Amino acid sequence: MKFIYRTLFLLVVFIILFLTGCQKEQYFDAQFSSFPINLDMLNTAYNDYNSNIGPGRRMQITFSSDRNGEGHFDFVVKRLDLEYQEENDELLMANVDYDTETVMYAIVEEVNTEYNEFGPHTVTDGERLYLLYANDQSGNLDIRYIICEETQSEQMYFNNQSLSDAGGISRINTEFNEAYPCIDNSTFYYCTDRFGDYDIG
Repeated sequence: MKFIYRTLFLLVVFIILFLTGCQKEQYFDAQFSSFPINLDMLNTAYNDYNSNIGPGRRMQITFSSDRNGEGHFDFVVKRLDLEYQEENDELLMANVDYDTETVMYAIVEEVNTEYNEFGPHTVTDGERLYLLYANDQSGNLDIRYIICEETQSEQMYFNNQSLSDAGGISRINTEFNEAYPCIDNSTFYYCTDRFGDYDIG
């Protein structure tokens, strides 16, 4: 009798594991716009480009703009709410303003100078947030970085985290232009004109 109960028990366990463990692989249909869409809520009559989607529960976008009226490019941070309405097949986007600033606002305030800032790129190792970018303080574009220590995983609010001084990357920067840094996994990409035309280094 014990053998029968044990066999039934094992059979039930096997069936449960089989049904829960063998889930069908799911595929999702995706549709991409065949032409670029102008983000009117972000763009101005000035030049706005070099965007980076930054950390946070709400989408943060950091980009270069000469809207400051001072004749050079600075970084601008905007926070956006996105909502997709399936019944209308419509993506809604709105600017969001809050009293509490995010980490990116503090970082951008630290790196903006009287020179041109281009190509923001954020990356995190879970404890620190790095902003990679380029500016032309030396007379040509050099890649620089700033580190925000002890950041929360959501990177939502700025709570007096420690910001490093902005520094250059001497192993990469030359007397030519180096800009638009990007890290993909462990590979570091950037643009340079040290060989003539701009190429990815």
